[in-house]
Amino acid sequence: MPRRRTTDNEDTTGVSANGFERKKEGFSIFTPAVKLMNNLKYPVKFTLISLILDIPSLLLLGLLTTVRNEAIDFGQKERLGLEYNEPVKELLFHVAEHRQAALIYFEGGETDKSVAKKLLQELQSKIENDITAIDDVDNRLGETLQGKEKWAEIRKLWKATKESIWKSSTEKSYADHSEVIDKIVLLIAHIGDISNLVLDPDIDSYYMMDGVIFRIPLLVQKISEARDLGQRVALGKELSSDRLAELIFVLPGIVENTFDGVKLGASKAYEFKNIYNGPKVKDIVNQDFDASVGAINAFLAQTKPIRKVALDSTFDAKQYVESGNMALAAMRKLYAAEAKALDQLLVARIDTFTFQKRLMQIGVPLIWALVIYLLVGFYRSVMKTVNSLDEISKKLVKGDTDEEVKLEAKDELASVGESFNTIGQALVQRNKELEENKKKLEESLHLLEESYSKLEESNARIQEQQTQLIQSEKMASLGQMVAGIAHEVNTPLGFVRNNIEVLEKNQRRLLDVLERYRDLRDSLVNGQLDELEVKLVGIIEASKKIDSGSFNEKVQALIAESIDGIDRIQQLVLDLKNFSRLDEASFKESDLNQGIESTLKIAHNIVKYKAEVIKDFAPELKAECFPARINQVLLNIITNAAQAIEGQGNIWIKTYKEDDMAVIKIRDNGKGIPQENLKKIFEPFFTTKDVGQGTGLGLSIVYKIIEQHKGTITVQSEVGKGTEFTIKLPVKQSKQIVKPASTLILN
Repeated sequence: MPRRRTTDNEDTTGVSANGFERKKEGFSIFTPAVKLMNNLKYPVKFTLISLILDIPSLLLLGLLTTVRNEAIDFGQKERLGLEYNEPVKELLFHVAEHRQAALIYFEGGETDKSVAKKLLQELQSKIENDITAIDDVDNRLGETLQGKEKWAEIRKLWKATKESIWKSSTEKSYADHSEVIDKIVLLIAHIGDISNLVLDPDIDSYYMMDGVIFRIPLLVQKISEARDLGQRVALGKELSSDRLAELIFVLPGIVENTFDGVKLGASKAYEFKNIYNGPKVKDIVNQDFDASVGAINAFLAQTKPIRKVALDSTFDAKQYVESGNMALAAMRKLYAAEAKALDQLLVARIDTFTFQKRLMQIGVPLIWALVIYLLVGFYRSVMKTVNSLDEISKKLVKGDTDEEVKLEAKDELASVGESFNTIGQALVQRNKELEENKKKLEESLHLLEESYSKLEESNARIQEQQTQLIQSEKMASLGQMVAGIAHEVNTPLGFVRNNIEVLEKNQRRLLDVLERYRDLRDSLVNGQLDELEVKLVGIIEASKKIDSGSFNEKVQALIAESIDGIDRIQQLVLDLKNFSRLDEASFKESDLNQGIESTLKIAHNIVKYKAEVIKDFAPELKAECFPARINQVLLNIITNAAQAIEGQGNIWIKTYKEDDMAVIKIRDNGKGIPQENLKKIFEPFFTTKDVGQGTGLGLSIVYKIIEQHKGTITVQSEVGKGTEFTIKLPVKQSKQIVKPASTLILN
């Protein structure tokens, strides 16, 4: 007797195959997961599980790699800062030495001047080598470290200082050198900031950075200033009380405090245990550091006993200068040692991060590959069991029930073979239906493709015809406008030509009289008096042909009239230029009143026979637009207004500002537009004109131009009374609009 199948919705108990009672499981935390897996096929299940395992692993690998790459890039950029500042540091020391030599040259004796001049030339050569080295590193790293502008300023300052060194004064030279030194110190700090050096995360490398970026350059700056004050005393110059205070108290105090920071930083760096297997800072820095301590203490000892702002016999200026030079030399060595230690620490950190990145890039994929390998094995085991069940099902459908179910798997899937139900016939039937539906769908798709192809061909023909029609109308409209302009030019040109012909005729008469006078003069000079009377009579007869009373007035009148005609032609050309705005093809603020005036002059030949133009303009009405495109709008509307007037009428043009909009109203007293046509006048190819007189594109293009300018155009009309167009344009555009394509259509 067949067993009744229970559903998930029945709250009943069932009996398992082994006879034990089985109760339906209630809801648990795993119920959603079970339902999800019950609705997925095995390939999808394993893909989902693989993605859930692999995606976080890949994301973690990417995140860790990104973090390590950022740390590596951070350290590499720090090394770029050290590389950039190395020649800059040399320039700092050489300029300080150059300043001292210049001081000796200006204030020393003849022997001192000779020695100082030679030293200045040697130092200038070294500085030029430094500049060449910095130019090289700036060309490679200046953009990355944003140092080009500051370095260019230093080069300019040094060039001016060098060119004026031999003709400058002591104070001017010293001030120029000091400005260059200040800029160099600022450049070193700037490069340290941009190259991440000032953000260094480790104690030992941070304090090495603090020395090479801030403290040692400041020490060089202040020690050299104090040394130079001592140099002046050694040269026999008397210092002011302010300078003495700097020499005895201020500068030594700054040097001592700054060097205390260097010592503190060195002690911190010595104690710090570097986690990147980096070098011991003490091994690299200690020798030069101890030497710098001795040199700085010796330098400070020169002024420490002094308790007032005055120098006595205990102060040895030459010894002070010498100790200052030794302190500067010690600072140079200390800078090199700390920079070397810092660079090696950065290299060790970069190498450690690079190793960690490679380890992650190799280790994580290996673990990921192992997980994938086990999942693939699990998947293939399950699929093998499923395929076996599928094969058995097919045999059962065919009626082959003798073969025993054999499954290699020993898991839960093996029990499925005990109660496997066949569904083959239903699937076969469903496949047939699907095949039939597929064929029908393919046929429908083929018909759709044919229809789409025909539609594209029709659309292409329509676009081609539209383009040809617009081009044809455009050329006809251009010809209409050119004909009007030619008519306006031809009238003044005609009377200018006539006046020139009259002037030419009068000129011939004058030349004839002049020639006769010359002949008479030659006869008098040569003593030929026989034909004198005949020649005088000829002159009198020739002179009668010239109306001496009004001749000059007529000539002046002809010339003035010709100039007026040429001026009219020139003004017409200028108006045409203003209308087209060939020199203003870009988006800009335009005077709308001026645009209307230029348009009226271009349309004068069309308007003058039909209407009187009555203007009411608001002063200085401007808006941001493409002027030539707005002029085209005005030309179309004004031309339409003139053509709409039967006989003689008026055209009223009014401009004003309304809130943040510029308003132009154009009204005529023509025949008007019927109400049923008002909603169609801006549609392409709609026209009320006779066949051959218009295509209906003009107002459509006008509407598009105004729309592109984010404005509005409206129309009001009454048959027999006239039409009024109102154009509103924003005075200020929120952003520059795209220039519309060039089109000229007179509708």
